[in-house]
Amino acid sequence: MVDREEDQRLARYFDGVRLAEKQIGNEQLDAAIRRGLEQGRSLRGKWQLRRGLAWTAGAAGTLAVCLLLLFVWPSGSPFVGSFLFSTTASPNKVIPSYVSSLMTSEMERAAEHGLYQPINKSTEVAGTKVTVDGVLADGRTVVVFYSMVNSEDVKAVDNLYGYLIDKDGDIFINLPRQSGTSFVDSKDVKHSYFKITFDQDAPTQAGFAIDSKAINGDVLAKIRFGWSSRPYANLKKTLSVNQTAILYGKPLTVDQIVLRPLSTTLLFKPQKIVDKPMTDYLEAKLYLGEHGEDQFWRYTKSRGIIYDYGNGKTSTPYLSGIDFESLYYTDWNEVTLQIDGFGTPVSRTLNLAVDTDKNQLIAPNPAVEMIEVVPGKQSIEIRLYMHQSAESKIAMPYRVEDHFTDDKGNTYRILSENDFPSYRLDDDVETISFKLESRQYSQPLNFTLTETLDYKPQQFKIPLK
Repeated sequence: MVDREEDQRLARYFDGVRLAEKQIGNEQLDAAIRRGLEQGRSLRGKWQLRRGLAWTAGAAGTLAVCLLLLFVWPSGSPFVGSFLFSTTASPNKVIPSYVSSLMTSEMERAAEHGLYQPINKSTEVAGTKVTVDGVLADGRTVVVFYSMVNSEDVKAVDNLYGYLIDKDGDIFINLPRQSGTSFVDSKDVKHSYFKITFDQDAPTQAGFAIDSKAINGDVLAKIRFGWSSRPYANLKKTLSVNQTAILYGKPLTVDQIVLRPLSTTLLFKPQKIVDKPMTDYLEAKLYLGEHGEDQFWRYTKSRGIIYDYGNGKTSTPYLSGIDFESLYYTDWNEVTLQIDGFGTPVSRTLNLAVDTDKNQLIAPNPAVEMIEVVPGKQSIEIRLYMHQSAESKIAMPYRVEDHFTDDKGNTYRILSENDFPSYRLDDDVETISFKLESRQYSQPLNFTLTETLDYKPQQFKIPLK
């Protein structure tokens, strides 16, 4: 009888494999098999099959096929949560399969290092049971895995979502956060995760808030929980860089790189010259391997920019760091940093003569769509609506110089206060707003704009060891 039941389970299993083969394209199938074989070799001996699957002499092949299903089977299918492995994070802890199925490869490596901590705390919201299953933390990044189920109304969970709050019940503001993928298992339990990255050391106490997706929804319930910092206490690696990049012609020193199991963070020395609007369109890459035309560069893109908000004392946040996926477990001796927008600018000047009394541009210019002059008691505000030229590769290419002259050649300075001058992008029009002292000027006034067409990226190597 036991052999017959086992044969039936194996038959159902391989039927599922055949079904997957029919639904998956050949290129995707081949790529997934290769990935599965590679991970199968590295993870062999670390993972266990869940009870109900037979461990045969072809264990490595079976593992590769299971990894194939994990890579390419759509979220929410019957296979998810049914034919997955439980990762052993430590001798005394086994990660539930529904948690491990949500993990990225980065999270898996951290879990293998023993950083997953079970929580298993629940509350009920209008018939829906919400459970914080566990936490994956490395001292800077916190991933909360949670589940929701409503036995009376299975769709009720679609109207709820969860996020992290501090121990006092307030939301963590101005921090990179991500709501992870989710799936519904065969028992109608929805599994998901919420991830947040702190700009400094992460706390070890928090709350999980359950909110409604309705407009102006209020927090419906909170689950307070904590975790230990002991598993990751000595895993942080800080390496000095002390190299300078150039952004919009201004020097910016990369101070250090911090490696953790769930993140790689590039930190800049404290500065007040590069603010958030200047970095909105930056894209950073860390290239792995040597630079050569005959070699393929594998790189990881930045996934978040860290700003210094000055503890709420300033309205202008400044660039503080850049966050990448973890390189903690790699064997690279160094990486090459390239940041689009960092480097030597390719630019030209644009001179505009504006009669602020008549609210008009003296000589038409194809780069200027319209000007507005708004007089006030204390200052005169000027708004320039600028078109991006065809040669420009920069989203907001124009910057106004801080000095201007009147018709007699007298030199004045534009006002720099209360977030002025300001730069805003609406579709393909860049709006530049700045203020002048309210007084009588000899017209017209002559302003100089710098139009940046492109940047020659600056590259420099960063040691990892």
